[in-house]
Amino acid sequence: MCHWVQSDGPVFQIAVAWYYISEEKYSLRESMNLTLDSEGLPVAQAGGQKKKQDENSGDITIEYKDRTLFLEVTLMDKNAIKRGEWEPVLRHTVNLSASRTVPVQTYFITDAVDKNTENIWRSVAATDLEETAVQHRSVRATIYPLTIDTLIKWLHDKGVNEKVIWDAVDTSYKPIIETDFDADWKADILASISSNN
Repeated sequence: MCHWVQSDGPVFQIAVAWYYISEEKYSLRESMNLTLDSEGLPVAQAGGQKKKQDENSGDITIEYKDRTLFLEVTLMDKNAIKRGEWEPVLRHTVNLSASRTVPVQTYFITDAVDKNTENIWRSVAATDLEETAVQHRSVRATIYPLTIDTLIKWLHDKGVNEKVIWDAVDTSYKPIIETDFDADWKADILASISSNN
């Protein structure tokens, strides 16, 4: 087995798979956070920073005309995901969302994901999160967990493309994103405790 298949292969393979799912074409080479050789095969990852304006970006960033899609890929065990992926995926998503004027969705692609991770990713859509890269703006994040098996099924289904997937995720997450979030919740608890003294 080639070295790149072991190290950067999953990101490369998911990027190619998504390119074939997507009816709206984009630059495959520019979307990947990988260094490619003259044959277009990955030789090195860019260590979490793709471009200066996209500080702390992750694996694959696809710039469509009216939206940005962010694909994070891992082959970690579903229990290790909690320790190794929750924080970077959330940080990358929030920073990317804050830096764009178009909607952003993140698809977290892995072999398997547990229910807690699925629910955590969904629940962050209802929370104001502060980006850490530049201006500390608050944004809502859409992170959709997706298994590689599901992605493979979509590749074989001619009725599924990037717009169908985007619209389904958007329809599901929109009511959550539009809920009010009480940013003063912690101060309210402290005030309640103080008033009892």
